Parts: sequence; structure tokens; C-alpha cells
Amino acid sequence: MRLLIAMAIFLISNSLYSINTTDSIYQIAEELIDSENLEELHELAFSLRSKQSELAEDLSKKLIANAGESIKYKGLGYHDLGEALFYQERYHDSQENFLIALEYFEQASNKKMIAKCYNDVGTIKLRLGVYGDAYEYTEKALQMHVELCDTLSQGKDYLNMGVIFNCNSKLEMEAECYNKALAIFNELNDSTRAADISINLALTQVELKKYDEAKASNLFALDLYKNLNNRSRIATIYTNLGYLHISTKEYNKSRVYFDDAISIFKDINEKFGLIHALQGRGDLYVIEGDKAKAIETYLKCEEVNDGIGLLHVQVLNLKALSDTYKSMNDFENALRVSEKYHIINDSIFSKESRDKFLELDKKYERDKNRNEIEVLKSKNRFYYIILIAVISILTLGIILVYFRFRYRRLRNKERLLQLEQKVLRTQMNPHFIFNSLSAIQCYILDNKAIDAVDFLADFAGLMRMVLEYSREEYITLKQEYDLLQYYLSLQNKRFGERINYTIEIEEELKNSNYKIPPMLAQPFIENSFEHGELNKMENGLIEVSFRKYSHGQIKLVVEDNGVGVNSSKGTDKGHKSLATSITKERLKIINKTNLLTKLHLKVEDRSVSGKQGTKVEFTIPAFSSN
Repeated sequence: MRLLIAMAIFLISNSLYSINTTDSIYQIAEELIDSENLEELHELAFSLRSKQSELAEDLSKKLIANAGESIKYKGLGYHDLGEALFYQERYHDSQENFLIALEYFEQASNKKMIAKCYNDVGTIKLRLGVYGDAYEYTEKALQMHVELCDTLSQGKDYLNMGVIFNCNSKLEMEAECYNKALAIFNELNDSTRAADISINLALTQVELKKYDEAKASNLFALDLYKNLNNRSRIATIYTNLGYLHISTKEYNKSRVYFDDAISIFKDINEKFGLIHALQGRGDLYVIEGDKAKAIETYLKCEEVNDGIGLLHVQVLNLKALSDTYKSMNDFENALRVSEKYHIINDSIFSKESRDKFLELDKKYERDKNRNEIEVLKSKNRFYYIILIAVISILTLGIILVYFRFRYRRLRNKERLLQLEQKVLRTQMNPHFIFNSLSAIQCYILDNKAIDAVDFLADFAGLMRMVLEYSREEYITLKQEYDLLQYYLSLQNKRFGERINYTIEIEEELKNSNYKIPPMLAQPFIENSFEHGELNKMENGLIEVSFRKYSHGQIKLVVEDNGVGVNSSKGTDKGHKSLATSITKERLKIINKTNLLTKLHLKVEDRSVSGKQGTKVEFTIPAFSSN
């Protein structure tokens, strides 16, 4: 049971415009047409092709209509239109426009765009299940990219070839293509595309019954896509994990993965992925014995596929649907579906198609060594050109780059030093140090030498930890736990052990390698002791807890039953706001260097929930030390 979701290779460009409304986009388009600025009109249509594809379609048609006799902009207009229709999953219309664009680019001898059109048509042929044509166009694109010394595109071509061979169960050729693509992307340090290949490689490993390796490959890619918040890829991996767990007979896990994948694909309206996930869910219903649900799911899959026409998936779906009807003794429907299955299956695996692939197999083996030599030559030419360019750029720009780097480095260092000083003052202010030394003095005057020594030892240990950890960007949860334990114990001794405190940390977190920024909670714990008036109460309490939160996050909560943040504003406004403002400034700096994951702070008076005191809540990403 193997169903591969092919990786799309279209690149999504960042929009060159910041536009809020469709009307304003059309207004800009009209202005560009009036000024005969067709280049910017092309860039506008291209930048909108994925997220506003229908709008990009209209702009592409305007570009075509106003291109006049320009071969260049006619070609770009039809290509932009093909891109927009591709993202609408109108594959046949998209292919038609790519082929028209190809004719214009051939007239203009634009090799880069000729190769792009070959690649685009090959991708569509692959999705439509026309594998012989898909290979031919992809091979043409590869040859052109070798000639252009475009290493990145060569990696994409090998990836697509692997997918094509997968669909024809040629595992040896498939693995060879994936390994070539993986070598190229690793050389380019392109971890995202390396993860794309890992998805496909995992499916090959399933076919070879290497289930543990397949699971590892999928989870490697899943971690990366979760950090990138790429929901389409996440759902793709969920679908593949669903099939993997069917193979290992872990049906409960399979059900969860398929349901999650279907939910995401529906949410982002991606029909291509939804069809694969529905097919897998239907197969699982059959295994579970719920044949009515299986038929309902297969019919839904067929309904979604009607608007796209993925023949390879449709064949699998119809075969499963026919078998399910037959198992229910519904021979009339089984026969009807079976006839449709054979018609479509014959159209995919016709004699002409089989002969074409046999010819391609021979050609592939014959050209393999020649292509490797050409790739090596192109790499050498590419490196030679790059070397000359780098030497020229370094010769002309090294002084400017040096002084610019030096200025930015000094400015950042000064800013970090200022912040470090503020953090140190907030975390361990002179008032606390003075009170601690006074407590030691009192022990000595009262002839409590042992108490004085114990207090001094704890104080020295705490100061050492603060000085050490304040210079670290991240520390482990165990280190943070020990520091807070020291600090709370020492503070409580100053107040005559009158305040109860607890530090709770889940065992899973305590023994993990997760890291967080150091001493986030300390300023607020100090506020609880110094300004929450806990020492005036009979049942003063401070509670600190670390718990695992959703989406790989940790929740750090500090609560006390003091007078509350609202009640203390009148007397301690300066100190309270200092702790909060410095901490917020610190979080702002941390968040600037971590674009994918953010730290959040929330401070509230517990009176909102009918309790007394203050609650401080941090939401912290769970950074791993590995």
C-alpha cells in the first residue's frame, strides 16, 4: 500500500508590493500599463500567483493583452498565467499556457525560461499521471540546467525524476535520483529541500520494509516544517505517516495522522493533498471493518478528484472502491466501478506508455555516465566563475565591509552590555544584597555561627550561579530549577521562614535537554517577597511551576497570594514597572533573534479569577540543547 505525494518545485517569491485591497492592485496595474512598464506588471502578477491566484490570473491576462509585439512579455504573460492556474489546481489549463509560453521563449532563445517551462510541464504531467511525458520534459529541463550551470535546479530535476520512477516502482533508479538530489542540496546547505527529499526517501524505505528508517526520515522533515509553520508539508508528512503505520499495523496511530492531515488540507483548501489523505483514510476504514465509512470516504475522494484528474490516485481509489463493494456483495456497483477502473488503468499503462518507459530505461542507463561527466564539467565551470567573482568583490569591497561590520558589531555589543547591566540590576539588586549581608551580621551578633555559615554558603552559591548564568543565552531547566531553589530558600530565611513556597517541574521536563533563557522569573519572585506583603500574613505563599505546553512550548507560572499587582501600584509603582519593563525589553531582544518562535509574558492580578495575589505567566519555546 504505497501512495506518494510528489513535492512541488515551484518557488514562491516575496511580493514586491505592500497592497491591502484588490482595487488598489488593479489601479496599480492600470498605471503600469499606461506607463508601459510591463516588467513591473509581470513582477506584480508573479508575486501574487500563490496567495491571490485569481487576481494574478487577471493581471497576467492584462500583461498578455498589452504586450503587443514583444516576444519577451508575451512569453512572461503566458507563463505567469500558467503559474496562477497551477495554484488554482487547474492543471490542464496551466499546462496549455506553459506550452504557449515555451514557444515564445524558444523564439527569444531564453534558455533559463525554456528550462523553467520544461520543468513546469513535467511537474503537471507528473501530477496528471502521464509519467512517460513527465520524464521526457524533466530530462530536457535537467540537460538545460546542466548547460546553464544551475546546480539548484539540477537538484530539483533529480527530485522530480525520483518521484516519476517511484510511480513506476523502479526503486533502484528512484533511490539513485534522490541521492543525487540530496548530495546537491547538502552541498548548497539547503536544509528545506533536503527535508523534501527525506519525505520521498521515507516512502522508498517503506517499500523496502525499512520502517524504522522511514519513520526517522519523516520525523526529521516534520520537525523542520513545524518550525517553518509549513502546514502543507506538515499535512503531507501526516499522510505518509498514516500509510507507514498501516504497514506496521499500528492502526490507532494511523487514524490520528490521517484525520490530522485531512483537517489541515481542508483548512488550507489543498485538494491535491486532500485526495491522498482521503484515500488512505478509506483504506484504514476497510482494515477496521467499517465498509460503509470506507465507501463514503472513497466517494468523497472521487468527488474531489473530479475537478483535478489525478489518474494514478483515481485508479487506486476505484480499485479499492470496487473491492469494498464486492466484499459487501453489492455486485452491481462493484461491476460499474470496476469497468471505470479498467478504462482509466488502461489509459495510464497503455502499450505506448509501456514502450516509452522501456525506451527511457535504456536511455537512462546509456546517458547516466555522460550526464555525470557533464555535471562535473558544469560544476568546475561554475566554481571557476564563482572564484573569479568572489576575488573581484573582495578586492573592491573588503574595506567597506570591514568598517560596516565593525560599526554594527560595536553598536550591538554596546546595546547588549547595557541590557546585561539592566538585567543584572533587576535580578540581584543592591537592596537584596544589603539585606542578605545584614542577616549574616545578625546571626554573628546573636552568636549563631552555624546559621551564619549556612546562610553565607547559600548566598555565595547563589551569587556564583547568578554571575555564571547571566552570561549564558540559555540554560537547562534543571539549572533554572536549582537557581530558583537557592534564591527562594535564601529569601525565605531573611523573612524568618514565614513564607511557604513550592517549585513544581514535570519529570519529563526536569530530565529533558530543553533550554530556556536564564532567570526570567526572578524579578517577579523578588516582587512577591519585597512588595507583596507576604511577610505580614500567616499563610504567605509563592508557587512556581514548569509545565509542558502545546506546540513544543513550556509554560512558566509564578503566583503569590499577596496584595496583588493592582493593590501595590500606589506604593511600589516604580519597582514593579521596572521589573516588568526590563523583562519585556529582554524578551524583545530574544524574540528578534528567534524569528520562528516567540516568548510571551502576561502579568495579571488574581482578583480577576476571584483570588488574592499576582500571577505572572511566561510562554517559552522549548529549545533543545542538541
